[in-house]
Amino acid sequence: MKSLENLNSNLQKLGSRLCLFEGNSTDIVQKLTRQLIIAGYKPKLFFNRDVQVEYGISWDKTIIDFYKQLNLDYHIGLNNFLQSAEQRDEWFNEYYTYQRQSQYKTPVTINNTPDNF
Repeated sequence: MKSLENLNSNLQKLGSRLCLFEGNSTDIVQKLTRQLIIAGYKPKLFFNRDVQVEYGISWDKTIIDFYKQLNLDYHIGLNNFLQSAEQRDEWFNEYYTYQRQSQYKTPVTINNTPDNF
């Protein structure tokens, strides 16, 4: 908690502040965006693409579509992965092939069956 207070204090010195939200992130981003527009701003959203889970991919699409509907700018980062656009599909396939494989090898024989006693 102290580190968040320090972060907020440092941000305030720079003319900003720390805001923490709880709830559905899609709803929160959409609500904040609408509030900024009403206040006369044209927000630009920066976020990292979520490539690891289906709900993250769905979230990305929902937010992108929302920003496109409002004709707002957004920037999608690639999280901590550094790869060129040309290699992205190859990396994606390789990564998910690895992630979706079974953690445990299928046994060839099972030694503790009744026939082996």
